[in-house]
Amino acid sequence: MTLLTSDARGVYTISVTPFTEEGAIDWDSLDRVVDFYFEAGSDGLTILGMMGEAPKLTQAESRAVAERAVLLGMDVLVHDPMVDDALVVAVGARPVSWSELLTSSHFISVHVAASERTRGLLDDAAFGRMKEGVRLVNCSRGAVVNEEALLQALRTGKVAAAAMDVFESEPPFGSPLLEMPQFTATPHLVSSTFEAQIAVAEELAEQVRDFFVSGEVRGIVNPEVLEGPETESKS
Repeated sequence: MTLLTSDARGVYTISVTPFTEEGAIDWDSLDRVVDFYFEAGSDGLTILGMMGEAPKLTQAESRAVAERAVLLGMDVLVHDPMVDDALVVAVGARPVSWSELLTSSHFISVHVAASERTRGLLDDAAFGRMKEGVRLVNCSRGAVVNEEALLQALRTGKVAAAAMDVFESEPPFGSPLLEMPQFTATPHLVSSTFEAQIAVAEELAEQVRDFFVSGEVRGIVNPEVLEGPETESKS
């Protein structure tokens, strides 16, 4: 939510506010202070589109974002093939197709796991279908966003602002995105809290326990190993 509001309110601009020699704000040199008001939109609503396909822990995080966005008065759309529609509705959001999410959202927040299917999910074609002036937040995995496509979308104004906590190559030394004034970058801080580290450890322990106790497997990235003889002997 912090990066989303940064995109909306131009915090990336305020953080480099120019000052006069007397120490006052140089308003003539300041391009903008506020880019977007949360009640904007032709229908009176600001629409947050959330895409998801992630393990339980990330689903909890994306649910928290959706709940807070609803409290801000946003109309929240969710596309997540791994979550039952009833759970989406329960937090005040609306399940939609991938196409509707891209074409309807003023903001898009990414909450997907890294896989071959999601690599480059947001590419030239996806950006081309988005609203003019859309704002993007990616705190999931860097490979999900085609960075060259995002760069071009920022240059043309298709994407008015973008904020990312993750990059395909980290640290992103030399990335031209870092030179864009409407781009905000943070150094992969998404789980850098005491609570998050505890939650990750508990989630991993629960998954290992469930596999050996009941054979349940969650969040697996190489399901082909479950077909092996060693696995069959454990079940």
